[in-house]
Amino acid sequence: KIDKEVGLQLGQQLFIPIRDNLIVTTQPKDIENYTRLVYKVKKKETIFRIARIYFDLEIEQLKQNNNLKDLGLDVGQLLTVGWFRINDNFNISTNNNEEVESIKRDSAYFVKTLEDQVIESDTTFVVKTPKYERGIALWNKESQTNQHFVLHKTAAINSEIELYNPLQEIRTKAKVVGHIPPNTYPADIDVILSPATAKILGALDSRFLVEMKYFE
Repeated sequence: KIDKEVGLQLGQQLFIPIRDNLIVTTQPKDIENYTRLVYKVKKKETIFRIARIYFDLEIEQLKQNNNLKDLGLDVGQLLTVGWFRINDNFNISTNNNEEVESIKRDSAYFVKTLEDQVIESDTTFVVKTPKYERGIALWNKESQTNQHFVLHKTAAINSEIELYNPLQEIRTKAKVVGHIPPNTYPADIDVILSPATAKILGALDSRFLVEMKYFE
């Protein structure tokens, strides 16, 4: 919302859309050619939500980038989520012009604005936003089923759900095979796990807290 007549002001904050596939998640060797991308932690946000929901990062990678010893975060804390290339002076040893052009197309040099991306996008393509939820998981310790699946309240059947046990710091994925039948389980249960899925998450009790990422 820049006023063309007024122009830019000293100290003005600018929002610049960046294609996530051009974000480097591990610190590059030629770091002088990159700028650091940071995220400011807000209230009630967890490292799982920031890493897996916002930036599709591995939790261990986010911890490593910020020298985090545990999963605790402070409101206002700045987290390095990646690096973005700002210097486009390529040092490429190749005689293949097509290869050079391919590398350049994938570089920050060819980043388009958000407006350009919207205009050129296929209007028949619908982008689904993943849901984030924290709730209670339930599993039957006596069952011997060795398949990995879950029942969820609203997640799309046959889709994949990502589960994270914050107590054990273990994450896994499982297939959603159906919705939780109404009036069958306690109202506070958000997801039913197969024993195999629960054991991968390191579950000790039949009920435990999980964080979930899924699509409806």
